[in-house]
Amino acid sequence: MKKGRKKLVVLLLFFLLSGTAYAHMQAKGTLRMGTETEPAAALSLTEEDVRQAAEDGSFTVNINEAGQSELMLLEGIGEKISQRIVDYRQTNGPFLSKEDIMKVSGIGEKTYENIKEFITIE
Repeated sequence: MKKGRKKLVVLLLFFLLSGTAYAHMQAKGTLRMGTETEPAAALSLTEEDVRQAAEDGSFTVNINEAGQSELMLLEGIGEKISQRIVDYRQTNGPFLSKEDIMKVSGIGEKTYENIKEFITIE
């Protein structure tokens, strides 16, 4: 990951995770660190935890369960596209593969390449 992108991801993660998005992810259980979902009571992320997760690639967002705020943690995914992802799931059901996210209007190959290591369907 490019140095500038890392900084942006870390900053976005820190600010969003420390606010409403963090609380929402805890409640829904969609924040994943490593391969397991951490219990909400056990989640207490520091800025260093977020930075490390972004750098080692252990931060993932489940695109079949995440709400708008979680989806907006992904590079290139803003409010409008995150809503389209949620709408797409409601209309078509869950994504069957990570690549299926490119069926959402506004997500092309470039965006997919930037987020593919940070998304999961499980």
